[in-house]
Amino acid sequence: MSRSKNCLPRFLDFFVCVLLAASCQSAWAQAAIASGAVRGIVADNSGAVIAGASVVLTSRDRGGSQTSTSNSAGIFVFPSQPVGLYTIEVTAPGFRKEIVEPVLVQVGQTTSVNTRLQPGSGSESVTVTGESPLSAD
Repeated sequence: MSRSKNCLPRFLDFFVCVLLAASCQSAWAQAAIASGAVRGIVADNSGAVIAGASVVLTSRDRGGSQTSTSNSAGIFVFPSQPVGLYTIEVTAPGFRKEIVEPVLVQVGQTTSVNTRLQPGSGSESVTVTGESPLSAD
């Protein structure tokens, strides 16, 4: 009889662990679903890619920002971003700063934002504002 009494607490411990694992897996799945990505290419006005450009993605909903740098092919990527509206600011030495807004990140989509920087000083800027948010292609 004492053996069956010892099994019940072990079973309950096991059952609680299974429930916790299932709830954590569900939370991870929901977080993965409620996100998208932003990707783009930084080029100059002739179409030549610009490596090493600084790209800042700022959430208009939450106010936080992240920074990326364009690679040797001019590509920048912001993976797994929460759904919402963003502003992108691109800067590179010898070029005017470009601001693109609004950029819409949608569930499970990759939004493309390709920029063409104009020659000039960093204190000058070009703002590209769309009537409706830029969204996934």
